[in-house]
Amino acid sequence: MSNSKYFISYARKDSQTVLELVKLLKIQEAPLWMDQDDIGAGELWDEAIKNALSNCEGVVVALSPQSVRSEEVLKEVEFALEKEKPVIPILIEETKIPSILQRFEYIDFTTHRAEAISKIFKALKIEPRGSMGKIFISYSLDENGLAFTELVQQIVYSYSLVVLAGVRSPQNYLTKERNKQLADCDAIICIVSENPKIENLNWIQSDLEHFDAKGKRNILTVFKDVDDHDILQKRKKITYDPNKPIPSIIPLSQEIALWKHDAGKIIEVFLAVDEATGFLMQRIDIAKVYYRLWTDDRKTNWVETWPIFRPGGIFVYLNGVFNETLIEVKIDDGETTWKSEVVHQTVHVNLRKEDS
Repeated sequence: MSNSKYFISYARKDSQTVLELVKLLKIQEAPLWMDQDDIGAGELWDEAIKNALSNCEGVVVALSPQSVRSEEVLKEVEFALEKEKPVIPILIEETKIPSILQRFEYIDFTTHRAEAISKIFKALKIEPRGSMGKIFISYSLDENGLAFTELVQQIVYSYSLVVLAGVRSPQNYLTKERNKQLADCDAIICIVSENPKIENLNWIQSDLEHFDAKGKRNILTVFKDVDDHDILQKRKKITYDPNKPIPSIIPLSQEIALWKHDAGKIIEVFLAVDEATGFLMQRIDIAKVYYRLWTDDRKTNWVETWPIFRPGGIFVYLNGVFNETLIEVKIDDGETTWKSEVVHQTVHVNLRKEDS
């Protein structure tokens, strides 16, 4: 098991709820390990659990009346605390929080589940696809550049976004570590401080072109009075005046706000109880749920999601949604397909069987 995964600690009686949640999070590439989902054929069950717990990044504990009485769950939590591993409590059913976990802020998954899922992503330090999570700041090492970079970082943090920042190697190589950081980010801010060297401008151009090629957001911030090189003329940029820092920085803050808004949000959608959802419940082992988003006449590709079964119906979670977005949902088991109309996100979804 990769040591970057979080171990799921839960009570057996909560298996269905926890497995549904884990499946949903894994679709968004959440780094989770759960015995029922990750132990392969031929592996020794007890040994696999022991190794997973020992090597995990942290422990996600599903809290319920059953789990707080479970000796195994409490032992797993105690082990994580002894090893100083992060512990993320998630309340899946109303219960008294055990004393060992009372100093931790828990995530309430019993109500407002879309909001809870967003909090889980944040706790796991990942950002679901279709939303804004990380911004890379590319800067130079001179004194003015470093001071301005710190100011830009504070602005990005104010939007609850993760900041990754870095410079090229002394030989101006794009190292594997920096390349991975760039790949993980949703946008880049390139800072050109006073008296930039031409090689610095070249690698800034390289970074911007990299984000262009990936269709990701990018912008230049250029110190006032910097010579207008050809590289800078072709780009949208914000001019920074050290003598007037606040008026200069407002446009950058507005740009970041626009980026985050344009990335959308996570919403919860109710699939009405009908023949289609009954079909899904009977075929959950092989049936898959997909959605796509419509804005004006444009539509996204189909994206897989995972159903959450609750009293009264089935719910699914959609990412990258705006207030004006319309949605479409389908269920498919390879033989039969059920699809909804294109509807507004605030109404429940009815699915109809498609003609073969």
